[in-house]
Amino acid sequence: MVDSDTRIYLRLLTYVRPYVFIFALSIMGFLVFAASQPALAQVLAMLINAIESGDTDQRIIIPLLMMAIFAIRGFGSFIGNYFIAKVSLNIVHTLRVQLFNQLTTMPGSYFDQHNSGNLISRITYNVQGVTGAATDALKVLIREGFTVLCLLVYLLWKDWKLTMVFLVIAPFIGLLVSIVGKRLKRLASKIQ
Repeated sequence: MVDSDTRIYLRLLTYVRPYVFIFALSIMGFLVFAASQPALAQVLAMLINAIESGDTDQRIIIPLLMMAIFAIRGFGSFIGNYFIAKVSLNIVHTLRVQLFNQLTTMPGSYFDQHNSGNLISRITYNVQGVTGAATDALKVLIREGFTVLCLLVYLLWKDWKLTMVFLVIAPFIGLLVSIVGKRLKRLASKIQ
């Protein structure tokens, strides 16, 4: 059974549907950003090898490669963040319009019973906070997920045995992170 937080989050994701093309562009930007991570690791390995071997031919190639990787990384990050922000702002607008339309159909007694500051806060602050949290969570999930996947493929390519050792240890690390995450979530709930 799906818990209420997941159900609410999935309901909020339905608002992304009209902006699926813009969202796909954002994902592509984050993919470019994630793919630059293993490329940077490879160039750094080339740099270390060039320093150890005293190869002076690499003096021009490696800095140019690093600048190209950082330019590509910046471009991917910009595209991903720009389009996810565009989706977020469109969702904020949609939710505000729906909330305002709902409020205009309410009877006068509803407004007598509710503070006008709370009603305005729902339109201005609550909607922004909910959509910001939703899109920020998606952004982190997509960008960091792709980064981990790309780095895992890179590690398998470089040394598959050492990568397998890491994969055996990873569930224990995940359990520890999960426990700490739940604790932080409880603390955040108390603060709110």
